[in-house]
Amino acid sequence: MRRSPSAGFTLIEVLLLLGIFGLVLAVMMPLLVVATESRMRQQTVVLVEDGGMQMIQSMQRRIHNAESILLPASGQTGSVLAIQLASGSLHPTIFAIQTGSLTLIEGNTKRKVTSEFVAVENFSVRNTSESSANQSVYITFTVSRTIRLQQPRTYERVFEVLIMPLSKDLREGNPCGCSVPTCSAGDLVWHTCNSVCTQLRQENMEC
Repeated sequence: MRRSPSAGFTLIEVLLLLGIFGLVLAVMMPLLVVATESRMRQQTVVLVEDGGMQMIQSMQRRIHNAESILLPASGQTGSVLAIQLASGSLHPTIFAIQTGSLTLIEGNTKRKVTSEFVAVENFSVRNTSESSANQSVYITFTVSRTIRLQQPRTYERVFEVLIMPLSKDLREGNPCGCSVPTCSAGDLVWHTCNSVCTQLRQENMEC
């Protein structure tokens, strides 16, 4: 009785398949890398743009409702923005940079405004007020993000905005007469108003 030859691949066929697979892989890998890098760059641009606009909107909303600009003083430039609001629980409202993020302080509370995926640098506030009745601030800052590719790349954008308080009713949001926030050797010191002024101290602020 005659046996049929066993089914299978010869060594030449296996080597041929491996060669074809390696050739396809060599062609596809650069395309996959380019597509991945392009997607990551697009995500980075979106994160930076959204982070910057989120900062501007957060500051605009609060400055528009502010009674006055406390820090920096008129004609001065600084790295901390402090404003006075009518609500005692929100007084003072402060924006400052801490460990690469924009930090918002409202009275006794503190939280980060920006995402951990972006870094905020060069936060500069110039008080461009012409008078106590006509106040404004010019704010600039840089938002960036570094993506870890074969060659790490950083995308950054400089944002700038001029904002004016829109409240014309100069109510007194500081009934305790607390002093204006101050910066000293990287420490931001401010007071909150309950029945009396209470001093709080926040370390490691860029001020």
